[in-house]
Amino acid sequence: MLNLFKAKPLLDDSSRQWLYDSFEWALDHFDGQFFAEKSQLILPNNTFFPTRATSVEELADSVFSKVKEYTGLTHWPFELVAPQHYQPKHYQLNQPPLIVRGDTQTAEQNQNMLSNPSERLNVSYDPVQMNQPQVMVANYASMLSNYLIGMSAQMPPGGEDYRAPATEVLAIFMGFGVMFANTAYAFRGGCSSCHNHAANRVAVLTEDEATFALAMFCQLKGIETKTVTPYLKSHLRSPYKQAVKDIKSQPEALERLHGRQVITENSRIMA
Repeated sequence: MLNLFKAKPLLDDSSRQWLYDSFEWALDHFDGQFFAEKSQLILPNNTFFPTRATSVEELADSVFSKVKEYTGLTHWPFELVAPQHYQPKHYQLNQPPLIVRGDTQTAEQNQNMLSNPSERLNVSYDPVQMNQPQVMVANYASMLSNYLIGMSAQMPPGGEDYRAPATEVLAIFMGFGVMFANTAYAFRGGCSSCHNHAANRVAVLTEDEATFALAMFCQLKGIETKTVTPYLKSHLRSPYKQAVKDIKSQPEALERLHGRQVITENSRIMA
């Protein structure tokens, strides 16, 4: 009878396990030492984005510079392209590079990883999203995450079919979980004149999945719930607390991830 009032887990077992496997994959292939030492929870406030811009282009460039900084990819050969000049491209690798974030000494190496070293890794933005800064940040993080996966030649758990959700998980792994949870769902109602689809993000992870992944990040980094919830949409605060409770109820899964951190740190030191 008491089980009638037992809280239902936020995610089903298979979804939860895939997220754990994906975090382990991220720790193994995308610089676990950087995650342990430098990754931080990026919050949508003026501390993380002290932007003072006088034009759309200046704002887009300023926000992109901060996203590169927080991902540890300032040294990668990215180029922010105005939307009217942006053309998605498929880049060919000379060879899969060693993914090291935050290491400016690898700038030349990462430039030469392209089959044509004069190429740049193009990133763009939608001017409509200037009034939706969390959407813009999440989209930038997704683009960088997608390049990371492509350049690493490391497919996520489940293979190519899971690349799209893994792109978002990797961005959350790099600290952008609040923005991904907050923008995972956009209200589609209202009249066509007051709803602009371009101002929203095309999310792959559900709100619950993004929120759970955010909770995983925060538990691994020892970030208290009271630091996170003020920045979440009000209806996500209870699911976030439920995710934290679920994670704490299975400490062995979290310990496995902590163990991967130690392994990747030692591997990088010995390399």
